[in-house]
Amino acid sequence: AVAAKMAKVELGFDPIYDGQDAEISDLKIRLDPELKISNGTAHVKVTFKNFGQDADLTYLLSEQDGAWRIYDIKYGSGSSLSQMLKEGE
Repeated sequence: AVAAKMAKVELGFDPIYDGQDAEISDLKIRLDPELKISNGTAHVKVTFKNFGQDADLTYLLSEQDGAWRIYDIKYGSGSSLSQMLKEGE
């Protein structure tokens, strides 16, 4: 469902990296220490540098059929992928 929405909305950037281009360094991935995994939902904090600029994202994952799937991404600016997709409808 999210992939279908993304095909219809022109975001102007890659939502995985929160940028048009990527040169990633200092990548760190960890479970959000403030939010425990519960009800098949996990919050994963991802920090990195993209072309030397700090990036701080939170990936929201849902366990479906024994696999973890990204269902939303929150950006350091306070926006989220789901919010942008709604606005683009």
